[in-house]
Amino acid sequence: MKLSLKLSESLLITSRPNIFYFSGIDISGGVFLLITREKKIIFGDARFIKEAARIAKGCEAVAVSKESDAWWRETLQKHRIKTLYFEPHDLTFAKLKRFKLLSRGVVRVMPSKINLRELRSVTEDIMDETVQQIRAALRGRKHLSERDCALFIRSRALYYGCEELSFDPIIAFGKASGVPHHLPSRARFLKKGDIVLIDMGVKYRGYCADITRTFFTAPPTAQQTEIYNRVLAAQTDAISLIKHGVRASEVYEAAVKKLGSFASHFTHGLGHGVGLEIHEHPNLKLKSPDILQSGQVITVEPGLYFSWGGVRIEDMVLVVKNSFSLVTRFTNPLLF
Repeated sequence: MKLSLKLSESLLITSRPNIFYFSGIDISGGVFLLITREKKIIFGDARFIKEAARIAKGCEAVAVSKESDAWWRETLQKHRIKTLYFEPHDLTFAKLKRFKLLSRGVVRVMPSKINLRELRSVTEDIMDETVQQIRAALRGRKHLSERDCALFIRSRALYYGCEELSFDPIIAFGKASGVPHHLPSRARFLKKGDIVLIDMGVKYRGYCADITRTFFTAPPTAQQTEIYNRVLAAQTDAISLIKHGVRASEVYEAAVKKLGSFASHFTHGLGHGVGLEIHEHPNLKLKSPDILQSGQVITVEPGLYFSWGGVRIEDMVLVVKNSFSLVTRFTNPLLF
């Protein structure tokens, strides 16, 4: 992962997976990593720093006691750091409060924009390969169960070096797509004309992903096309509102408004935060008290569910100051 920092900027890494990624150090606690444009400084409890110094890749290692507040301020001033970015999904409130207090008058403390390119690439590649597997099964008229599909996703996640799946994948064929949290069945096999709903995610380098797509294995009916387009439009309208400072409930309301007369068939929240855990704040629902903050990654996943089947479309979105950035960009085709 390549960082692009200005001379006056630095990044404070606190999560174990990212400390390992940037330095090669895998220690359960007691150390932090400060990255500037010119160097990396691993610092923390003296009990761990000696080992960290031995294995660190190109890092300066500094043992810092609880009484070494002056060292932190001197380091920020020495490297002329004016903006300190942190990991919004890892730093506890208590630690954040302390870093802000120690940095007061020296730097701005802001959440970092996580580089999610690799996570997105792995997630989209696995989704694409799953789609190709289903296409091959349809062409060859092979028996493919929902459970087979779920196991395929799990195997590809291991192939790509993912730590694990973010959650057990939801694979739903035919009428089962009308059940929002359907469990993949060994007894339900794919057949031509089925709706296929795939909801999956992986955990890669410590971060979770979550994406959902709905496909049709034959030309959709007028009703199915209308429902699909309504869900896609609801997602588009909701995403367009996302930026720092917006109420999570406002984003939810935009989606519901677009669903119109079908809104009663939307039976779950619009989305949630995602990071080191698959479900984090904020929650995008009607009475959510949450306010969107820069640096948060959230899902937007409207869906409509009926007795004949359902449609859900889900993407991950990064909240930025005045807008949003799509994390997942897998295409939304109606047909295989």
